[in-house]
Amino acid sequence: MEFSGRGPSWEDRLLKLGQTGTIDGRGARDQPVYGASSWQAAELFWTRYVTFSGRASRSEFWWWMILAALVAVVLEVVRFVAVGGSIALWWADYSSPSYFSPTSLPGTLWALATFVPSLALNARRLHDTNRSGGWQLIVLVPVVGWVWLLVLCAQRSDPRGERYDRAFTVSPAT
Repeated sequence: MEFSGRGPSWEDRLLKLGQTGTIDGRGARDQPVYGASSWQAAELFWTRYVTFSGRASRSEFWWWMILAALVAVVLEVVRFVAVGGSIALWWADYSSPSYFSPTSLPGTLWALATFVPSLALNARRLHDTNRSGGWQLIVLVPVVGWVWLLVLCAQRSDPRGERYDRAFTVSPAT
């Protein structure tokens, strides 16, 4: 890889991940990256798209939640502007019989693209607190469930959560 004045490409990072099981040389693929930056958290989110095994650190989890919320807010602002900048029109767009109007397409695509990986990230975060990913089902309890899941995800890491890790090995390509 030649120096081009910028960091490694996504392809180079994914190739490195596939060869060594690490991202930027920090930990195995199923290991939490403690002290992850916001951009590392985003990279980990997308590279561990449907990985339900392993663990996720608090920083990895919360940085992604903040970034995802910011994207959702920006998409709602775009939607607000697209319907004419009126709260009444914006609300009418939500309450229309056809909820999936053209103005809701970006937000809908974002929600669909991040739904499964968000479940995976939640499961990995719960694993880091030594809990099964099945604890996510607590959100089915109205109001209290969401609050309880946030409390569980905010807890410190528990070393006993290592039981959710699995050995990451790379088989040679044939």
